[in-house]
Amino acid sequence: MKPQPLDLEKIEEEIIDRFNEHQPHELQEELDLIKEVLKQRIKSACEFYLRYKDKPELLVKEHPEYKKELSSNLLPLEELSYWEQLIYNEWLFKLAFKDVLEEK
Repeated sequence: MKPQPLDLEKIEEEIIDRFNEHQPHELQEELDLIKEVLKQRIKSACEFYLRYKDKPELLVKEHPEYKKELSSNLLPLEELSYWEQLIYNEWLFKLAFKDVLEEK
């Protein structure tokens, strides 16, 4: 599939197509719940990325579970060069959206 902006309406249509044996009124409530959960999760991932973008020290402070992975690649955190900052931000983006970006 060609990369494209997120479109929850297209997701809804795809789910309807896949579950077309259900009555539309039964499915609508489920779709509304699915759409709301997707919105919340996507918003959370965006907020995660934006909160820690350009701030590896804050990420490590608030999420020490990432310290080892970050420290092995980007030391010292407080003295990152411009290019290391770009590498960090790319790594952070991939972390924030890993479930979407992973090949299955």
